[in-house]
Amino acid sequence: MTTEDAARHVAKVMQPISGLLYQQASRALVLADNRVGDLARQGDKGLLSRTMRGDLRALLVGQELQGWCVAGKPARGGELYLQHPETGFLLRFLKERRQTYPGGVPVAGYNNARRNWWSQPPCQAPLPGMEDSTDREIKLLLLWDLVDSDDLERGILMRVVHPLAPGRYGSSVPVDLSVELTELGGLWGGLEFVGDDDLTDFFPDEETGTGLQEAR
Repeated sequence: MTTEDAARHVAKVMQPISGLLYQQASRALVLADNRVGDLARQGDKGLLSRTMRGDLRALLVGQELQGWCVAGKPARGGELYLQHPETGFLLRFLKERRQTYPGGVPVAGYNNARRNWWSQPPCQAPLPGMEDSTDREIKLLLLWDLVDSDDLERGILMRVVHPLAPGRYGSSVPVDLSVELTELGGLWGGLEFVGDDDLTDFFPDEETGTGLQEAR
């Protein structure tokens, strides 16, 4: 199995929910900005993203999620996961940090649980749900970012990445695939396959100013 096969499989599993995720994440961003946007702009840079996670959880709970379910413990810093039991995919929802880290993928930091989450073997064997696959949990990062940190109305970007290591501050987090989600769902023009430890910056840096970055 090639990394391209793995990326297309992830895209296929994400397709039924990608449009809903874009819609509800955009709503959650507006709700969060109405509540805490002024405070976030005054210095608490992680407040907006933490509040957004809580609002997104509330919007997704009770929705028909096409085989996905909401997971994670909100008491743990607003932890939000999306789980797909049929394939074993487990997505961790986080804010991209394109201005802080090369490539935008946040590093795991020093927490052992997060470091274990980021540390995974490459997608060289068939993933769950593919022919000849073995049952195993695949941990992915579902990352969002603002198109323009000075203008929330320009919307967001979302992608799914498969990390290979915790990463180091100032360096790229190594990943071996990145699947860009689209607002309409099913239009997969952003499959990226990484063959070494140097992560390509999949999104051009369109932001100006300091932006609102996640502190966690």
